[in-house]
Amino acid sequence: MLAGNRPNKILCLTYTNTAAAEMSNRVNERLANWISLADKELNSELSYVLGTAPSEDQKVAARKLFAEVLDIPGGLKIQTIHSFCQSLLGRFPIEAAISPNFDLLDEITINEHLRHSQDEMLLDIDGGKNLPLYEALNYLSGMLAEETFTELMKKLSKERGGIEQLFKQNSSSFMVVSKNLKNLLGFTSDDCTKTILDAAVDENNFNSTSLKIASETLLKGTKTDIDRGKVILGWLKDVEKRLESFDSYINVYLKKDREPRVLQMTKNLGLEYPDDYDVLSEEADRVKIVCDRLRAYALYENTLAILRIGYELIKRYNKRKINRNVVDFDDLISKVSGLFHNVSASWILFKLDEGLDHILIDEAQDTNPLQWGIIRKLSQEFFAGFGTRGEDELLENPRTIFAVGDIKQSIYSFQKAEPKKFDENKEYFIKQANDAKLKFLAVPMNLSFRSTSSILEVVDAVFDTDEHRRAISFDNAEIKHATHRKGDPGLVEVWDPILFDHEKEESDWSVPIIQKPVQNPKSKLSEKIADQIAWWIKSEEILASKGRPIRAGDILIPVSYTHLTLPTN
Repeated sequence: MLAGNRPNKILCLTYTNTAAAEMSNRVNERLANWISLADKELNSELSYVLGTAPSEDQKVAARKLFAEVLDIPGGLKIQTIHSFCQSLLGRFPIEAAISPNFDLLDEITINEHLRHSQDEMLLDIDGGKNLPLYEALNYLSGMLAEETFTELMKKLSKERGGIEQLFKQNSSSFMVVSKNLKNLLGFTSDDCTKTILDAAVDENNFNSTSLKIASETLLKGTKTDIDRGKVILGWLKDVEKRLESFDSYINVYLKKDREPRVLQMTKNLGLEYPDDYDVLSEEADRVKIVCDRLRAYALYENTLAILRIGYELIKRYNKRKINRNVVDFDDLISKVSGLFHNVSASWILFKLDEGLDHILIDEAQDTNPLQWGIIRKLSQEFFAGFGTRGEDELLENPRTIFAVGDIKQSIYSFQKAEPKKFDENKEYFIKQANDAKLKFLAVPMNLSFRSTSSILEVVDAVFDTDEHRRAISFDNAEIKHATHRKGDPGLVEVWDPILFDHEKEESDWSVPIIQKPVQNPKSKLSEKIADQIAWWIKSEEILASKGRPIRAGDILIPVSYTHLTLPTN
């Protein structure tokens, strides 16, 4: 803005409403402060911001900026991407195929609608109105407890965008989805569990003569060899019951994890009869392939049943939203994404391009693929030459896109964030800039203003190995941090892991009148942390960075909200 860029031409996208409000307040406070500063103080302030002494024009502009910002309808465009998409859909509802004056659902109402949709679906299934759904539910009920099924429905609802996209890519046909899923897993349209098992026991697919000889050899070995040989011989002789006893036959060759046994016969016997050993090893490989195919087909059946239930749930949920003229957060992103990819709505991008010169993206590592797609569309004219801008205007005030993020700090995978996309989009914008002969700067952010050197050194040590480093940053670049808080004390303690205790069973039944303490590791860890904090406060342990005793408000305990356990005392 000090360089002459108009405040209303800047779009800043951040991840939470709290962050957007904080950023907006900080900018407004600084601009308001510039109005009343003495010239000397303003000169010092602007020199810090600009990195060089300000000109007289810049000092005059600085005092006017707050008034300019106040004149912008709605204020500075510092908002979450969901808020941006909501305002965009409000401007172009018809083009986005959405009813005007729609309302946005909050998380509580979303869950209520999903629960009602699930109840409606289950009532229809119970009433016999949909046989395929009944069969899918019956299939899943045999594998899932009631609580697990409820949890599955919640997870399916969170993946509704992906499920809808899957069906759109498959002509919105369940039969097409089923066919393509089968092909993906390597099955033909005629394959099923029965055909796989029938082929497994068909003598045309294995050498029964060689196997008979090898099994007779096993009878000459140890008890383990003899037991295996008897099972194989029995399976080969009783042709009618081969299918029925196939599980026992599998166990001869494979371990419980369905991987081949290390030795198909004991070592000495194998050395004496190497040809028979090879026959058994070959059969073990065949049986392993059969088990893999059975597993793959079970995966196909499980996935199909889940998709059928999930797609029906999503259809009913979407119908409820349409009937009530409401949208959820996922709709905001998906509908704007669809709008931007609609050729007939390309004039909207042209209209938006006139109002945007700069795009700033905060917490870019947590931006998900659809959101990156929106950002790419918004910025595509930035790399298209002069476009709607004159040459002189562009040279004086070049258009920019600025993204700040740390791929190692991505924490929003539950909102479909993919940290890898941060690097992919960096490479995309580097190419766009190079093709347009524009500058692109990749600035490493290794300076921490929060943590002390003790903590950062531990972090660097953890990610010193190639395997750990690539797992979090997807490249081989060295991870090294510096600290702004040089000389400040810090300490990292690594506690021993807390494991489950194997409780002794009581020999006699006792009246359950005494409540026994919970012994699971999470509860024990919670108690240990609580005891540590109590000791710090009671002993008035000194907080070195503040030069005073530790207070409860100085302590932060990061926990996963799905694993929160509070101490009972």
